[in-house]
Amino acid sequence: MANKIALRKDWGVLIGNIIANHLPTLKWMSAEIPSVIAHHHMSEMKKKSEVVLWEHLYDVSSSVDKVTLFAARNFFGVRNVTADPMKNINAASDLVDTYTKALVTAAAMEHFGTDTPQDEPTQNKINLEVHHDSNFYVKSLLKEIIEKLVIPHKDEISHSTPQFQCNQCTKWYKTKGGLQRHMRTKHLYQPAAPTTSQPDGQANIQNDAVLNYVRYVARLTVSGTDL
Repeated sequence: MANKIALRKDWGVLIGNIIANHLPTLKWMSAEIPSVIAHHHMSEMKKKSEVVLWEHLYDVSSSVDKVTLFAARNFFGVRNVTADPMKNINAASDLVDTYTKALVTAAAMEHFGTDTPQDEPTQNKINLEVHHDSNFYVKSLLKEIIEKLVIPHKDEISHSTPQFQCNQCTKWYKTKGGLQRHMRTKHLYQPAAPTTSQPDGQANIQNDAVLNYVRYVARLTVSGTDL
């Protein structure tokens, strides 16, 4: 439990600094966030995250899937990261940093209802009557973004062995989202729209395989990113 709390604090420091550095209207947040991560396990966690990233999330055949790490490599034009990213570990590490900052910036823009990083927030603004002070507001904001961006839905947590099998070609996948992406791209399968009476948007969020994939990726990239 203590390690999980420390990990969330580290995520908060990293994500908060990215937001403060890339959204000019929220630069004031930097005064409420530490500029370094003091967690003594951070370097070890970074190494483990990078190993998992490159072994399980980097696939040169996934260029058509917009949220994959290889697609991001193409989007950012990082051509010195090849099919074997370990041939240029510095470039590979820089790609992870760039990708993570893009994910966090996009999540923050969606949270604040802005079209560009320079826009003033149109929603979820600081309200001292509700948030008491700026420090409380920043902590609440980072908690919301971490839960939305970094914490995967329970069905998207990767298992050590494949748990989900395709009923068309018998391939196995470690996450439900992986199976759903396979069904969508290889068998042109479109899942039925949710019919439950959950609050507006809730069912779609939980069943959005792309969003949940991004959550899983963000969990690893955030842990493997430098301030």
